[in-house]
Amino acid sequence: MCVWLPRQDQLQEMLDGEPWDKLCRLYDFGNNSQDNFNCVNSEIFQTLEQLWLAFVMYEKYGKTWNGNEWLT
Repeated sequence: MCVWLPRQDQLQEMLDGEPWDKLCRLYDFGNNSQDNFNCVNSEIFQTLEQLWLAFVMYEKYGKTWNGNEWLT
């Protein structure tokens, strides 16, 4: 099975707002202690691409990654 995974720049283009606004929202997302997961946890997100994907999924679809699957 083939799955398309966007590059980091493509993930950023999926969100509304100016580049610095997106970066500030990503920072807030990464430091939100009330998330279902700790998105700065290096065991779950080992690259910025993974963190950006989680952020896009959260902002656009209300989904969070628990390390195994997307949760609503």
